[in-house]
Amino acid sequence: MIEFLKNISTNAYFINMSILAMSGFFIRTSLVVSGQRWANTYHHLLTYIFLPVTGYVITTIIKGDLALSLGMIGALSIVRFRNPVKNPFELVIFFSLLTLGIIASVSMKLLILFLSFKIIVIFGVKIFDTILNKFNISLFQSSFDDGNEIFTIDIESKKKLENV
Repeated sequence: MIEFLKNISTNAYFINMSILAMSGFFIRTSLVVSGQRWANTYHHLLTYIFLPVTGYVITTIIKGDLALSLGMIGALSIVRFRNPVKNPFELVIFFSLLTLGIIASVSMKLLILFLSFKIIVIFGVKIFDTILNKFNISLFQSSFDDGNEIFTIDIESKKKLENV
């Protein structure tokens, strides 16, 4: 155990998992900075950190065993159907995070390219939308699911209002 701790900085698996955790954090931070408030929760933060690492570990373990691969596909299908995602964009982000883990088991250069593409697209769409809004052009319809502050409803109890 002590030998493992001494060599932890040179352990390729540990380095890859650390890079993946940071990648998930960067994607989540990009979403929050670009105005996607729904991603600004504790459970989203941990999901974005754990999911790429989990995908990497799963891929590393099953990449040479067909039986394990098929079993894992079945297990992940069950998890998906028991925990439905309400927002299609959230589902895309979850698949992207899993893809980060899969890519890391193949090529770290491709991981950096994929991560860069995701972050550039997130900020690019936000910047493009901001520019168009200056000309009173909107590409998007707003809804309560967007998590924008102007569409937030605050409900206060009657008792609380009486104390004011």
